[in-house]
Amino acid sequence: MLGTVTAEGRALRESIPILHVRDRRSLARLSHSLHGSVRSVRTALRATSRRVLDPVPTDRTAVLGILLLVVLVLFLRRPDGFLNPQLWAEDGTVFLADSQLYGVSALLRPYLGYHLLVPRLVAGASGFGGLLWTPALYNLAALAGVVFVARYLLSSRIQAPSKGLMALALVLCPHRGEIFMNLTNLQWMLSLALLLLVISEEPTGRCQRAFDVAVLVFAGLTGPFAFLFLPLFLARLALRRTSWSAWLATLAGLLAVVQMIGIETARNEGSFNLADPTWLAFVGRSIAGLLLIGDTSLAAKVSDVSLVAISAAVYLLFALHCVVQRSANVALLLGGGLAIFASAAYAYRGNPQELVDAIGVRYWYVPIVTLLWAASIGLRSRRPIAAASAGIWLLSLASTLSMFAAPRYTDFNWAASVACARQRGHCVVPINPPGWNLSLWSDRDVRR
Repeated sequence: MLGTVTAEGRALRESIPILHVRDRRSLARLSHSLHGSVRSVRTALRATSRRVLDPVPTDRTAVLGILLLVVLVLFLRRPDGFLNPQLWAEDGTVFLADSQLYGVSALLRPYLGYHLLVPRLVAGASGFGGLLWTPALYNLAALAGVVFVARYLLSSRIQAPSKGLMALALVLCPHRGEIFMNLTNLQWMLSLALLLLVISEEPTGRCQRAFDVAVLVFAGLTGPFAFLFLPLFLARLALRRTSWSAWLATLAGLLAVVQMIGIETARNEGSFNLADPTWLAFVGRSIAGLLLIGDTSLAAKVSDVSLVAISAAVYLLFALHCVVQRSANVALLLGGGLAIFASAAYAYRGNPQELVDAIGVRYWYVPIVTLLWAASIGLRSRRPIAAASAGIWLLSLASTLSMFAAPRYTDFNWAASVACARQRGHCVVPINPPGWNLSLWSDRDVRR
């Protein structure tokens, strides 16, 4: 019957403990204490996130933590580069082969018309470690390149907010993993060091000046980037009007001349045809498609025209940031990415379909990283730009997750290849990517 309490109900009610608050002041103090604890936790989390995202250069613990996190993400994306090193493409056919055949003179040999000084130096030095350790030493050099750029970014010479996030962008960007953990593509990582040099603060002593010169010479003679970034060094000179900027621009000009003397400017046959609809696919999928969509389910649902419009909107957003915040550094960084993007389009102007088929590999690494650097800096801009920058980062992370694990290298058993060369004196052995072969000589025959 409704309203009637049974014996079981009374027993259940009596079994439930009732909290009697006799003193309202105690309740108020408890509420105030809980509110203070929540506020303290929130403040601590905010301070920790700020320490990670924007570490003080003198905070060695935070800097080391970010560098270790960069290495960890790189390991997760390409574990075989750490656990089972393999030669990749020109690692073997150019750097190792030329080092064996030409010795020290290989340092001066151009490839595709320009010099690759740092990989040549690594190949020459690795010869003292023996053939068996060559892939591991090459990969160690590639890892050192990533750590070097991240550490340079976190130094006091680079004045930018969210530098911890910018460092993570080196390994958390949407990319299919081609440039990670191989000597061939170390030049793309070093090109970012050149961009950092463009926006770096003026040196305050001899050591910093020597560092700047070393970065410019070694990175400028590793790939065609001294030529591509020469306008950026000239822009730095125009903006700062300092004697050191003039010296850097002059040296960059000399290195650009050296690199461009015999460079090959076309990678395929044919002439530029702006009416080719493939250019829409190239522009849209290369920027918005790769940065914001990746291999997610949306990839097949968004038209190339829409992707081009979104790509233009992204660059307009950061152009607005440059105007509102008067941020020349963001403009210089984006200019470097666009210079590489334009150079790839020019090199493959005869058949842009080759670029569309290869979206997400080496040519897109620097443009995508510079966009994420701009988004990282934009997080500290005014609210609309900061919100848009946060959205770009979130979509970019989703794109990265869709292609997070780099394709594993084929294990061609490098130890067996070295054993063959030592036994026969010379062997033609397979290397990655499948279909590439290396003419390998034994250590003994090379020394002779």
